[in-house]
Amino acid sequence: MVCVQDSDCDDGLFCNGQELCIVGACLQGVPACPGAICDEQTDACTNCAQDIDCDDGLFCNGLETCDAGSCLPGSDPCPGGPCDEISASCGACAQDTDCDDGAFCNGAEQCLDGACIAGADPCADRACDEAGDACRDCTQNDECNDGVFCNGQESCVLGSCRPGENPCPGQVCDEPGGECLACTSDNDCDDGRYCNGDETCLSGTCHVGEDPCPGRPCSESNDICEGCLDDTDCDNGLFCDGAETCQDGQCQSGGDPCPGQYCDEDQDGCVSCRVDTDCDDGLFCNGAESCVAGACQAGTPPCPGEDCDEDGDVCNGGCPDADSDGLCDNVDPCPYDPNDNCKIWNDSDIRGGGCACDTSGRAASGLLFGLLLLLGLIVTKRGILHP
Repeated sequence: MVCVQDSDCDDGLFCNGQELCIVGACLQGVPACPGAICDEQTDACTNCAQDIDCDDGLFCNGLETCDAGSCLPGSDPCPGGPCDEISASCGACAQDTDCDDGAFCNGAEQCLDGACIAGADPCADRACDEAGDACRDCTQNDECNDGVFCNGQESCVLGSCRPGENPCPGQVCDEPGGECLACTSDNDCDDGRYCNGDETCLSGTCHVGEDPCPGRPCSESNDICEGCLDDTDCDNGLFCDGAETCQDGQCQSGGDPCPGQYCDEDQDGCVSCRVDTDCDDGLFCNGAESCVAGACQAGTPPCPGEDCDEDGDVCNGGCPDADSDGLCDNVDPCPYDPNDNCKIWNDSDIRGGGCACDTSGRAASGLLFGLLLLLGLIVTKRGILHP
């Protein structure tokens, strides 16, 4: 179009911009609202002319709207719940945090397949402190009570149970009765003093003991009654100490009840022996003596049929046995008589003495020698008495 000035080119449309006349030719104008919406009716630039102009394409932002040329944000399409942009839908949850109810003691909730799963107790077998978001042994005193009266009242301090104090200081605690008493048994009343006698407990009250030494001095340091009134006051109850006696108000020791014997306190009696060693005569060849029921029993010879060497405490094997009676000649009273019926002479050179009944000839010669000796003595005496 041929033009002389810009007005010759004006098409009368605001939104087309200002046309120009350049060297007699019209040039198209620049759009009046670049990046915005041009409203031809109002000759103005706006953000939008209708709702679709404001749509950002995001489901979870809701539906944007156009109001008087301006875009307004959309409303939450999933109020109170999670929004899934990928599926452009609302669900119970999309992740664990969508399920968190903010309560520590409910545990950590989880999101599983779009559904919320309740959390587990974070303080199993312990108390949960919601205010402190922590697990405690206790949150109040009642949780620490063990139900035992005599343990006192337990308390909860900074989440930990503290033991109670003795509810009965200076007294005896009666658990069955749930009360404090002066005593529950005689031992609770014992003051530890012998001379005060045995205290007793009656109906929870202590009663003083009776004088253990009526009419006599009491020795607290020795726990005894001093002096005596009769022999029974001196009896110490020990058989082997003998019978104590009371003389001039003083106790006298008893004498040995078993002179020359052993005293057996367990049997309250006198015995020849108490153990085998009490019977030992120290002779090997007599065998080992033994103590049976308080009496000594002879030992069994250690060398039957053998020669016993007392000096060496040994058996020497076989020994001479002239009459073959099983007894060694050195212990046989009649070495040449198997029946041992001979008359023993102490001056014989054979141990055990000579005998007048041996058939070997030795006995006869011994007898003849004895008769001759006797005759000589008679003759000598007659010569002396009758010269």
